[in-house]
Amino acid sequence: MRVYRRHAIVAILVLAAIITPPDVMSQLFIAIPLVLLYECSILIAQFVANRDRAQQHSSRRYIREVFVQKFFVLLTDMPHLFI
Repeated sequence: MRVYRRHAIVAILVLAAIITPPDVMSQLFIAIPLVLLYECSILIAQFVANRDRAQQHSSRRYIREVFVQKFFVLLTDMPHLFI
């Protein structure tokens, strides 16, 4: 989304020019909130991506820890199996 920021701003300005009367102030009153919403969506997408990445990393770590714990329990119980 950041890559296409300039394209989005131009598209927002064109949209504001189409839906408003030919007055610069009314076009800006439409365009500025839309640009702010676009920037907020970029921040929200970044937050969600970072959160998902952190959850994925922590879940992998949890799975690894559980595997190691169960593996060591199995290793400690093995001598009893051979006796």
